[in-house]
Amino acid sequence: MTKYYYSCELDKNLIEKSFNNVALLIFGKNNSRRIEAFEDYFEKRVSQVNVYPQGTVTEYLNNTTPGRCRPDKDGNIIIEMLGYKGARNDQLSWIKHEGTHEFCHSFVDLLHEVLSNKSARITNDGFLYENSITKNGILHKNCSGKIIEIDSKTGELVGLYGKMFNETMMDIISSMAINCFDSNGRVTSVDDIIRLNFNDWGNETTGYSIFTSITRLTIAAFSNNGFINYQNAVDKGLSIFDGTTTMANGDTYKINDFLYGIVFDQLHIEEEFDKFMGSGSYKIFCGYLDSLFTISLSEQKLPSSEVKRVMNILPDFLNKKINYYRQNGILDLKGADKIVGNFNQIWNSMQQEYGSYFTEQDINEIARRAGII
Repeated sequence: MTKYYYSCELDKNLIEKSFNNVALLIFGKNNSRRIEAFEDYFEKRVSQVNVYPQGTVTEYLNNTTPGRCRPDKDGNIIIEMLGYKGARNDQLSWIKHEGTHEFCHSFVDLLHEVLSNKSARITNDGFLYENSITKNGILHKNCSGKIIEIDSKTGELVGLYGKMFNETMMDIISSMAINCFDSNGRVTSVDDIIRLNFNDWGNETTGYSIFTSITRLTIAAFSNNGFINYQNAVDKGLSIFDGTTTMANGDTYKINDFLYGIVFDQLHIEEEFDKFMGSGSYKIFCGYLDSLFTISLSEQKLPSSEVKRVMNILPDFLNKKINYYRQNGILDLKGADKIVGNFNQIWNSMQQEYGSYFTEQDINEIARRAGII
């Protein structure tokens, strides 16, 4: 059973709102049964939630690290954050965002366990999801929103990747949850957050914000339905993360493989990416992004040449996917054009945002690789 520690009523409310807002967004407000089932699992696996007064410094928290979601000595989860007590007025929205961000982490830390634990299942599709897969003697496993690699013989950790996507998506999900369920007069929709630069969201910015356009472009590349109005789905009480769509050939796909995978099953993202880019490609891609993330985080500036490299890779993935979908009747021309158009809108805006400009020759080379010219 989770133990909760806080020093004022506002911090108690911070805990309750952070959990509820994330739950409503991830599961949909009409899915109370799923929310209750997850809350039961949360209470078993989260040992403590500690909200400290502002100014508190611990082994894990300080003024530059205001929140942490970490394992305890038994492998359960501790959520720690700095709360409202002692806060200045100009810190209030920041505290709300950081609290929501840490609860996002706890959800993603646990949801892959729920999916692979038949007794605790909360999905609707009737499948038992694998939490790991072995490739060439290496166990690839979902772990806290990332993928870890473990040597099958020795049990030693040999790799971890996906940190950049994990952290940026926690910020993106937090912004969505706050705008949908905890704002005074929402002006920014879920679709705006996916479509627009973070400066246009009206939410708090963090050290991760400068990376979010790369993640938004990735979301667009993994879309299976470009016509979906995400805000409309949320308003109807549906989940935008594990919702499904019927394709042109009658098959059922996730609305967006990245949104689904980042919350429920990170190995699903790897499977989809490698399907079109080649085995091991997602690990290489994430390794590059994670390195860029680590180097650029303190500087708060992304080299335009490095962003341009990312902007070269994701069109190749999308073009290969779209070509396959069209050849196999999964998407009709109208559906394919809409997905590509949504992607191109973000891709074009990133040239100015990061100074990562493409010449006509660069663009023609992308088209050539896609077999368009």
